[in-house]
Amino acid sequence: MDREFFDQTYNRMIDLFPFCQDQRYLVHADYAFGNIIVHKGKVTAVLDWANAMYGDFLYDVAWMDLRSPEQDYRILFKRYYEDKGTTIKDYEERLLCYEYYVSLEPQVWYGLTNNPADYAWMRERSLQITERGITRA
Repeated sequence: MDREFFDQTYNRMIDLFPFCQDQRYLVHADYAFGNIIVHKGKVTAVLDWANAMYGDFLYDVAWMDLRSPEQDYRILFKRYYEDKGTTIKDYEERLLCYEYYVSLEPQVWYGLTNNPADYAWMRERSLQITERGITRA
């Protein structure tokens, strides 16, 4: 594990923390297609609530966006809320803060388990998120 990179990611997260909300929502914290059952185009069940917690609902969006770069969940969810006429305060800052947070544990885990390929992927993904930064519409 690259401790300097970990510390940079952590410090970026801390810098964004003041934008986070203190409202509580049920958060799955492991939301992915493998944990969803769909029937006739509708979600009928969400499985594996082992990591569930209360917090900001954007945490689940951040989890999906970080882990699935082939989909731009950041933009998809932003458009979804805009189409409903809902503006989410500090959307970009909160999402980026949670993406940094979500990336920290895998950095440690992949380093401890000597998994250089997955560590390199997570590090690269974190760099992509940093480069994307915060964009205002």
